[in-house]
Amino acid sequence: MSCRRAAFVLAVCAGGLFAGIVPAASGGLTIISQSATADARDQKVIFELTFNHPPDFTTVDSRGRAQDAFQYEIDPNSLDINQSSFLNIRSVIRGSEIGNGNVLPIRDGFQSGVDPNPAAGGWGPVRGTVPFTLTGSRLTFAPTFSDLDARDGAFAYRVFTTNYGATASEASGRSISLPPAMQAGVAMLSLIAATAIFHRRHRRKSRA
Repeated sequence: MSCRRAAFVLAVCAGGLFAGIVPAASGGLTIISQSATADARDQKVIFELTFNHPPDFTTVDSRGRAQDAFQYEIDPNSLDINQSSFLNIRSVIRGSEIGNGNVLPIRDGFQSGVDPNPAAGGWGPVRGTVPFTLTGSRLTFAPTFSDLDARDGAFAYRVFTTNYGATASEASGRSISLPPAMQAGVAMLSLIAATAIFHRRHRRKSRA
């Protein structure tokens, strides 16, 4: 299998969806790429989010709004979040509540009532938290299906970034749960692609 073919198959099988990213006029933190890949074996969803620069989640203005923030809104019962009502959102991942912490709060939608805490942003009570890793401009985290109220790991979602409360960019997509057998296939394709690239580079060095 050629490197190009392996990379293409890997992209098709990866499961995370990349959607059109719409930057807003306000500037600030924007999304460069994003994906959400459901792992049926471990019952988790792997989120990856790459920004245009390392985010500053700790600086706030006089109104308590973070310089950089993001939010995911998740509807497990929709094929397109943009056609879904806010009333159908089952969970919300609140990047604006990170502050100096090392976990992301995950809140209910409106079904369980509204949390009166101003930090809740008008959403429901906290249903769980998930640790995250921030490496430069790349953020990753992996909540469980239960955390997201997404029984099979399939859901439509919207993610947007804000700069002191003003929307800076937005993207939407749908996560598709991969069965364990397909996950093993994706891992094998990754190994094949990496091996092919290694041998290709080795041949080039040998010819030099």
